[in-house]
Amino acid sequence: MIADGTSIGLNLVAYAGGHPANDGVVVVPWGVEGPAKGECGFDEARAGALHEIEDRTMYIAEWRVSYQEGFDTVNAEGQHVAKIAMGDWGYGPVLVRAGWAKDTGGQYTEDQTIAQQAGSGLWATCWAE
Repeated sequence: MIADGTSIGLNLVAYAGGHPANDGVVVVPWGVEGPAKGECGFDEARAGALHEIEDRTMYIAEWRVSYQEGFDTVNAEGQHVAKIAMGDWGYGPVLVRAGWAKDTGGQYTEDQTIAQQAGSGLWATCWAE
């Protein structure tokens, strides 16, 4: 599920008109960023993101991807950038609150503050000040 070469990107099936359009599209959550390959915490963030997904798997009826109007939907690496919902949870804010990703869009500052103050995830090591 976590895309190769990314710490938090997901390998998802894109649908067009209700039919699979492209298998293996890499979708990264809008407004957050995890460590890049080779950076401190890359492997830990991958494992942490997978753990967050696995903890919720039995409660996730569907995954939803919504693109943000006015923003690029594909980044320089060819990855789709979108808000990702796993059932009732937003994937981006879950990762930020757990300390596996940083808020880059200003939408999850409260979640990031909670993670920083608790020393969650990478805030205990790589991102500790």
